[in-house]
Amino acid sequence: MAVASLELSGRTVLVTGAARGIGLAAATALAARGARLALLDVDATELERQAHALGAAHAAVDVTDGDAVRAAVGELRGRVGPIDVVLANAGVEPPAATVLTVDPAAFERVLAVHVHGTWHTVRATLPDVARRGG
Repeated sequence: MAVASLELSGRTVLVTGAARGIGLAAATALAARGARLALLDVDATELERQAHALGAAHAAVDVTDGDAVRAAVGELRGRVGPIDVVLANAGVEPPAATVLTVDPAAFERVLAVHVHGTWHTVRATLPDVARRGG
């Protein structure tokens, strides 16, 4: 089944990195297709503003914290029901540097968000998604 033909009306879609950029654009498009939204982002203030505008459930969380992601997904599941579809979109911009000049801590943050954040998100939501055929 092509993603464009996936019926989203009444299905719950969790989007990380949902306060701005691609995550917000995806959440807006998903809402237009009738999806119930469960939004996550590290920026609590902007997430609250965007979630309110979209009528979405939301929780502020740093996706690099697996325990916090599991807790946030559990909270959202309790508010909007099981998760059908996941868009693990959270990301940070890589430092504008070379391998020789990059601050190691900044590079570790990129890996933590992009790799571990995706893993934490999928791990917390996969039981629902698999059970519901998302």
